[in-house]
Amino acid sequence: MNVRILATGSSGNCSVIDNKIVIDLGITIKTYQSYNLNDIEAVVITHPHGDHMKLPLVRRLLKDGMKMYLPSLVISAIVSEGKIDVNSLIAQGQIVVMESQQTFQIGDLSITPHPQKHHDIVNYALVVEKGDKRLLYATDLDTIEPSDMGVGLLDLGTFDVIMLEGNYDEVYLREYIEYMVSLVPSESSPDLLTDGELESWVRANYRHLPQDISRNAFRAIQNRRHLSKQQARAYATTHLRPGGTYYEIHRSSMFYQAPEDWYQED
Repeated sequence: MNVRILATGSSGNCSVIDNKIVIDLGITIKTYQSYNLNDIEAVVITHPHGDHMKLPLVRRLLKDGMKMYLPSLVISAIVSEGKIDVNSLIAQGQIVVMESQQTFQIGDLSITPHPQKHHDIVNYALVVEKGDKRLLYATDLDTIEPSDMGVGLLDLGTFDVIMLEGNYDEVYLREYIEYMVSLVPSESSPDLLTDGELESWVRANYRHLPQDISRNAFRAIQNRRHLSKQQARAYATTHLRPGGTYYEIHRSSMFYQAPEDWYQED
């Protein structure tokens, strides 16, 4: 299967598979129109966050007649905006309500959405199959393990193509949060705190941090709502078929890797 990644990361996500389906619409109308996407048969959106679903682009494509497969949370967001008669488009079959683990067909591609936990909402990982070839697309995950909100990724089988979020570097993110803690007098040494305790500390004390550090305090702990690149690579090692291709997507612009001078001694 051919893969084109038009955008990935917190600023926007949009990918094309086999020049046939678009996954996520987290880009502007102008950016979308700058690509040659005349042969697209349908759009699939994984969840309603703005970097995966820009409503102006969704509206434009729906008005142009594009077929869309959408989870209920995305449909609710479109309904709340009040600019499109969603029920009419569902009745006409232009919008299809995407059901958990229910396979649908777009041309010669079979797509199965698998629910995943992303903080307080369900996000969908997509398994795309074409003959005996299999592709996994998964971003915005708290965990690859099963949870009360999703099935996880562990039992989805092996793949010829894995497009998986590898958002941050575990070592650097932990060191950065410890550094923030060290800037404020505390009875506890930051290196003795668990990850959960560090997160609680940041939420309680970020206002006391220097301004240039406090701006990134919440951003640092919120990155834990994503998969680290270590987790993603470990998964790919065990789930990528021989000769397969791994795309590490949705990288944090700040915490994917440490700056070059981070480990330099004074």
